[in-house]
Amino acid sequence: LQSHQPYCLPSDLKSFLLISNGLLLRWSIRAREEVVSLGLMSLNPIADIVPIDLGMGTTPPRFTAAYSLDSSSNSGRVALVYLADSTTSKEAQVWFQDLAAKWHFIANTFTDYFRLMIMHLGLPHWQHVFTDIGLDTASKVGHFIAPDLDFSPSKP
Repeated sequence: LQSHQPYCLPSDLKSFLLISNGLLLRWSIRAREEVVSLGLMSLNPIADIVPIDLGMGTTPPRFTAAYSLDSSSNSGRVALVYLADSTTSKEAQVWFQDLAAKWHFIANTFTDYFRLMIMHLGLPHWQHVFTDIGLDTASKVGHFIAPDLDFSPSKP
């Protein structure tokens, strides 16, 4: 991504993309003889990690650049965000922008985000756990499927 300089991919994301150029994992459950799509874990391939226009919505003033990390959600977008106060251009955090264009912190590193995605099993709208509103009632179905999951957000 020479065109995105001075921003460099964090080393953990770069290593992941060298092994697997993105990720798309869907899973379903059988309920009363019907197959119901339930989980989706997705990360963009390198070609789809593109800049996000920060002029839309209420962007925190510390943001200097953001790149699309997961374009699969119909309830917002996950971005790799570079902050003005980071010590190197390789440092980036993962944030979620909801449909109201409000940004919410998710993780300090790509690796932390990846672990959260796996922990939440890619259940619908799992990123909303990190918003002020939280999960809607329908999305809390994960409690019945994986009752040991802690759906409470962790603070940065």
